[in-house]
Amino acid sequence: VKASGKSTQRAVAIFATLVCIAYAAIFAFGGYQYVRKMYEVGILMQDMPIAQWIPRIILPLGFALLTFRFAQVLWRRASGKEAHLVGDEAEEVLRQNIAPTDQRRP
Repeated sequence: VKASGKSTQRAVAIFATLVCIAYAAIFAFGGYQYVRKMYEVGILMQDMPIAQWIPRIILPLGFALLTFRFAQVLWRRASGKEAHLVGDEAEEVLRQNIAPTDQRRP
């Protein structure tokens, strides 16, 4: 993708982000349904006297936050700004190897 033109890179990034949003939204909705069923059934945890839905609420909440983060990335990409989810490890290594030899030695 990096070898292609800017417009192709942008289109691929937007498409990939839309797929990620759909994936995270599906899991957020499925997690919500799962937690709702656990709430309705009212089963307690085996090792603690609390309802099972309480610790499992993290599933839909986490995927909802992930959906929100992907939406932020989509907005930045669609508006033509840079958006990174993680750093580029290869670029960082290349930058370190280009540094003068005296700076790399402890």
